[in-house]
Amino acid sequence: MFFRKRNKEIVKDSEISFGFGFNFALDYIHTVLEYEKSLEDKINMIDFFMEITRKDIQYDLLSKFLYSEVEDVKMRFPFPIIYFMTDSDIPNKAKLIRNDKIIDLSKDAIVFLPWNRYSFSNTVQSISKNGFKYIKSNHRGYYFSDIELCYVYNGNHSIATGIIKKTGQIKVKEYDIRNLFKDLTTDGSNWYINGEKQIIKVFDFRIAILYELAKIKYNFQNPQP
Repeated sequence: MFFRKRNKEIVKDSEISFGFGFNFALDYIHTVLEYEKSLEDKINMIDFFMEITRKDIQYDLLSKFLYSEVEDVKMRFPFPIIYFMTDSDIPNKAKLIRNDKIIDLSKDAIVFLPWNRYSFSNTVQSISKNGFKYIKSNHRGYYFSDIELCYVYNGNHSIATGIIKKTGQIKVKEYDIRNLFKDLTTDGSNWYINGEKQIIKVFDFRIAILYELAKIKYNFQNPQP
């Protein structure tokens, strides 16, 4: 068997540890990639794992309002925001590609947290009868091309309905995050600069997994001499 058993730290916590889930996934992924011989096969496996992770986080967050109270839960920006601020002193910032990236609600992976579980009824009925209507001032978000994930921070309820109904498009800002690979690191629980200075906690360990997979894929495709 090529899946080798490795020592794993048991994390004692009342909830599932972000760090444990992150390390468990990355340990398995690295083992699989060691087994695959060709670059094409390695990239195929990375794309496969990224798609699993995107689908999992999208529908997990989208459906939380059905099973728990979410009114007081806030979803933070997926990455340290200082890497996206033009006036920050961080050297390796994310690059803005365009302001009008089209996101297809029936196909693209989108993460957000519906904040009011009682706001869906009118929205669902309206979109079911009249279709989804993009409103620039209401539907806002960011698309991270390297992980193929869109983060929405406004217009959550109509976007959620559009996703489930498989209808509609929105426009968001698109960013290239490859510059972040140079010094932004994570252990699945926190974001660090060069593995040392802690910046902020990770909102969801699956974002950290996507980030690490994108970094691995980039390094495979751009080997250092």
